[in-house]
Amino acid sequence: MKNHFDKPAESEENGSLREKIIGLGENSIRKNYYPQLMSEISKLRITTAELDRAKRAEEETANIYRAIHRHASDGILLVEPRRMDVKLCNPAMLKILGLDSKKSIENTAKQETAPELAHSIEKLISSLSGKSFENLEIMIERDNLDPVFTEASGSLIEIDGREYILGIFRDITESRIAEAEKEEFRSRMNHAQKMEAIGALAGGIAHDFNNILAAIISLTELSLKSNDLDPEIGESLKQIMGASFRARDIVTQLLSISHSSADNLEPVDIIPHFLDTVKLVRSAIPASVDIITDINADSGTVLADTTQISQVMLNLCTNSYHSMPEGKGHIYISCANIYADLHFLKTHPGLSEGWHFVIDVTDDGSGISRDVQERMFEPFFTTKPRGKGTGLGLSIIHGIVKKHGGSINVYSEPGRGTTFKIYLPLASDREAAKPVVESLPGMTAKRIMLVDDEEMIARTSAQLLKILGYDVEFFTSSTEALNSFTSDISAFDIVITDMTMPEMDGLDLAAKIMSLRPDIPVILCTGFNENLTRETIKDSGIRELVMKPFTTSELVAVLNRVS
Repeated sequence: MKNHFDKPAESEENGSLREKIIGLGENSIRKNYYPQLMSEISKLRITTAELDRAKRAEEETANIYRAIHRHASDGILLVEPRRMDVKLCNPAMLKILGLDSKKSIENTAKQETAPELAHSIEKLISSLSGKSFENLEIMIERDNLDPVFTEASGSLIEIDGREYILGIFRDITESRIAEAEKEEFRSRMNHAQKMEAIGALAGGIAHDFNNILAAIISLTELSLKSNDLDPEIGESLKQIMGASFRARDIVTQLLSISHSSADNLEPVDIIPHFLDTVKLVRSAIPASVDIITDINADSGTVLADTTQISQVMLNLCTNSYHSMPEGKGHIYISCANIYADLHFLKTHPGLSEGWHFVIDVTDDGSGISRDVQERMFEPFFTTKPRGKGTGLGLSIIHGIVKKHGGSINVYSEPGRGTTFKIYLPLASDREAAKPVVESLPGMTAKRIMLVDDEEMIARTSAQLLKILGYDVEFFTSSTEALNSFTSDISAFDIVITDMTMPEMDGLDLAAKIMSLRPDIPVILCTGFNENLTRETIKDSGIRELVMKPFTTSELVAVLNRVS
């Protein structure tokens, strides 16, 4: 039983010192060693003060390490490699792992409820057990959470004679996402520039090809009107006409790739047309494919050519069907409204900030590889066997969407299906009003001035019109045509002029002619010109725009409208 007379436990050093003091105290009584006694007592006081200072320094160091452990922005992980035992894991590291305590690391490694995270932790600890490393990128997969990208450094350290691996992990997820968005934006911009260049090339080819087709069609028509035409030759000429019309359709498709003007676009509520197109899709695709529709859009008023939008949807759905093994699967067609903010525009170049109508076509087909995605919108690129496709489908879709001021994006992985998203800007209040079509005064045609720098086109078109009873004078120089008109402004009743000519283009010629005689109807013909819009034509005073190549009957229909 301990009582208050018991001596407290003492260290060996303090015990021996105490014995000395007691011994000295006794001797001081007998031998008067008081000075030596006081000296030993002073040593005892100094030793106690040093112990207090050491204790305070130790506590301060411990507080510093605790603060570093608690507040460090980087994850800290201390592992004993021999037993693969986690000795230290700070809050930042737990946050990176998506856990709430160090104990949960051990639990996760043993449980099967979080397999992805358990696998990541196992890989993480294994990476620390090797040699030292710096700036190693490690992705940590977390169950039910987004993965985390880290930049890790590790080194071998020794504590109390034991080896440990110390790992420092910095979360670089945001920078990786920003880098990925920047790279995606750069890729989309490069693709947009490439498509713009391809479009310009297609437009130039289409313009020249249309002039050739115009000559072929005009000469064929002229030959068919011969009175002594052999029936077999006549049949061959009709086949030439048919082939020319098919060639014209291909050129029209090429023009839709490059022509981005907004002519023929009117404010329409596209949702009813969307539903009608879904019905067409259902009738065009076999019943072995399930079509699921979801309408989430509140507003669908866009400036659009509804026929072309239907063409886009039909083409995408047909491609989805073709991608399905054995022709069986699902197509999900939906529409919604989204607001494109500045953050959204970073990864969707070509759009403007504001509300958009989004058409989504998703399938569970075979998917599209990355290298094909990079080329899929190029004209004539196709993965189908020879003779099974022209390679114009997706390039035409791209051109139509661009013409509508929108954007098309594709998301796909081989074996995991494909999603196409079409973004169309919603119409503003100003655009929502129906355009007013002004009535044009009619007049009876007497003489026609026909201007085209291609002599063959000018000559054969004039001959065909003369056969139909028109009085036509043709010119291959816009300057000569203007001089002729200036010499007698009442000599002609209608002017038909080509757009692209070397000395003076059709718009300038029309402006000069109408400055002399404002009431004269002018018909403008063109094979391709991306600067021509409905507004441009209206503002210039031109009555009609005719696309080359045209037949005589098509031109006569236009003449009747302006007469």
